[in-house]
Amino acid sequence: MADSSLVTKVSNIFEKSLNNGFLTFISSVEERIRINKINYQIRCIPSLKKKQNNLDKGQEVPKKKFNPFLPYDENLFVQKTPNNFHNILLNKFSVIKYHILLTTVDFQSQLDPLNAHDLESMWWTLNSIEKGNYKELAFFNCGADSGASQPHKHLQILAIDKGVEDMPPVNDIIIEEGQKFEKGKIFKISQYKLNHGCILFPKDERITPENLLNYYNDLLSIVPSGSSYNFLCTLDWMLVVPRSKETYNERISINSLGFAGMVLVKSNEDIDLIKEVGVENIINSLGY
Repeated sequence: MADSSLVTKVSNIFEKSLNNGFLTFISSVEERIRINKINYQIRCIPSLKKKQNNLDKGQEVPKKKFNPFLPYDENLFVQKTPNNFHNILLNKFSVIKYHILLTTVDFQSQLDPLNAHDLESMWWTLNSIEKGNYKELAFFNCGADSGASQPHKHLQILAIDKGVEDMPPVNDIIIEEGQKFEKGKIFKISQYKLNHGCILFPKDERITPENLLNYYNDLLSIVPSGSSYNFLCTLDWMLVVPRSKETYNERISINSLGFAGMVLVKSNEDIDLIKEVGVENIINSLGY
């Protein structure tokens, strides 16, 4: 059962952590590029470019890798999921306000596939966000070429203000084109030319963790052995994209959100490159 107070808890802890310096909200400039049915969101964060320049000049020494989820920062802790398999945390460095992390209570590898417990926790959280009157989007980066940054297994979930149009940008085309196919079966959307698979969930039956696991495993069948992949999920659909590389032109890094139509860049020059090459050409170049 969804908890309508989850978004309230997330909001309260976000504001408290932000005011006390435990969380950083990174400002960005948004630009939209519409191509047919997808209104791509491009966010530019110049501070990321500045940080990289400092590293290149030797002004900052990268810290030794550590696990921020074990132990987690108690200031970012929201609650455990009802099944007690995951901690719900806030992302310490947020570009979108309510960026939630579902981290396994014990260490599990980010290279491991999702299991029924992961999907059960994800589904509960998505329903809680929707019940809290926000749009929901879960994603999982798996493998070196997926945009994954932490070895401790975690799903990421966005609670998106319903007032923001075309979010996630790929949502409408998946729902529209998915109507032509049997619910629960794999299909592809017309605008993505790389290998990928979508599943639209049946609306007339209860979705169980076992159902989700079966859909997920069906989609994994399109991923070449040993390849990285990106996973996205809402209460309406699931999407998996196998990856052949992480970045375009060694400049623009794409994780799961790129395939939801949300691309993050470090500079205005990167936006110019996207406009020159074409956002869909970049996305389609990163898979098979």
